[in-house]
Amino acid sequence: MILLGLVASLWIWLAPSELTLGTGIKIVYLHAASIWAGMTGLTLAGFLGFTLLLRPNPKLEQWIRSIALVGFGLFILGFLLSMIAAQVNWGGIFWQEPRTAANLRVVAVTLIVLVVTSWPVRARLKGLLLLGLPAALFWTTFS
Repeated sequence: MILLGLVASLWIWLAPSELTLGTGIKIVYLHAASIWAGMTGLTLAGFLGFTLLLRPNPKLEQWIRSIALVGFGLFILGFLLSMIAAQVNWGGIFWQEPRTAANLRVVAVTLIVLVVTSWPVRARLKGLLLLGLPAALFWTTFS
């Protein structure tokens, strides 16, 4: 994991500057990679939640929880990096910007789902709630 982080850091450091944003583009690269990796993890957790809805399985439930937590962590990292990128490239964070509002909605829905699925509720209910993750991502991306 450390080696992967070092390789990614080197890759970003060696990336060329962009004409308009200059070296500010590099934080955008990190932001985009983190957001997409997080969305992929949350979507995977949601689709695996459908499997849990059909056939409860404690081992699968543990895997889904881990995938959802890692996906959420990456999504939060990407969101925080987007704020840094906005500050660096545009001089401020625009809270009314549609993407910022969309990211905050995804964070809220994911946080609610993760808290409720950590409670001792039936596995099928957890699977149903987890299906809300890709639904929230789709809703915020295409609305």
